[in-house]
Amino acid sequence: MDRYEGYFTWLLGLVYPEGELEEHVRFNQIAFSTEFVSIVDYDENREADGVRLRSDYKGVTPKGVGTVLETIIGVAHRCEMMTYENHEDDGVLLGYWYNELLDNLRVGELDEEFIIDRFLTRTYTRNGVGSLFPITSNSEDLRYLEIWDQMMLYFNEYFDLF
Repeated sequence: MDRYEGYFTWLLGLVYPEGELEEHVRFNQIAFSTEFVSIVDYDENREADGVRLRSDYKGVTPKGVGTVLETIIGVAHRCEMMTYENHEDDGVLLGYWYNELLDNLRVGELDEEFIIDRFLTRTYTRNGVGSLFPITSNSEDLRYLEIWDQMMLYFNEYFDLF
């Protein structure tokens, strides 16, 4: 990670306000060093959301496949865009959403490597407990839905956006 330390620090700066003590240090380090692997069609689009972050950074970034950290931050950015009406202040809710997603993954409660493996292999519960978007009111098995569809169901259940 040394070569990309600046990029890693920059990514964390997007989700942790300046001067705020970074939580989940180990999780973020492991997520940054782990490639995102899409096993459900169209999840590569969420990976692409994370990879797009590289174009905003003015330094050396990884090449190729996106990381789990980039993907989760990219998903948090999508959540921010979907739920925040005043886009003049874009970025205000990114940290909120990032931490919401980590809470949903149960970061801080379980081993970080287990959490990342469960996320990538979709071995969380059918209603998404242990995933980015757990819900209670759906009859579909979330393990087989793309992240975007899970997000829409989550918004519908908790935010009544649609």
